[in-house]
Amino acid sequence: SHGSGEALESEFAAALWREPRSLGLHAREDMGLSFLARFSARSWVGQHLETPRYGIADLPRGMQAYRRLGDACSAAKAARLAAPRGDACAEAWLNLQEVMVDVWASAGHCRASTLQRLSRLRARRL
Repeated sequence: SHGSGEALESEFAAALWREPRSLGLHAREDMGLSFLARFSARSWVGQHLETPRYGIADLPRGMQAYRRLGDACSAAKAARLAAPRGDACAEAWLNLQEVMVDVWASAGHCRASTLQRLSRLRARRL
């Protein structure tokens, strides 16, 4: 549920700061901590999809990318299970692809390159 997702995000964010501090370290300056989120997309592209890597200073943007891509992956999986060859399934893939391109573009990556990479991966699965 969304509520448990918020709790997970909150605990993750707190742990990123709390754990290094417990060792006398600073998460950003001393350790350069960063994170990414990975989602299973094997049925779509034969591998996982992941967010860009976000530094600790970009935690809110990284968590937003995590939510957006997670929601799009969940919707795509549901559509694929409901009707593997239907229009809703095709639309779900297009939405997932659009979200992935947006997430990477918002992190400063080229939209066209991201779309091209996804299109190549998808073409291998068709």
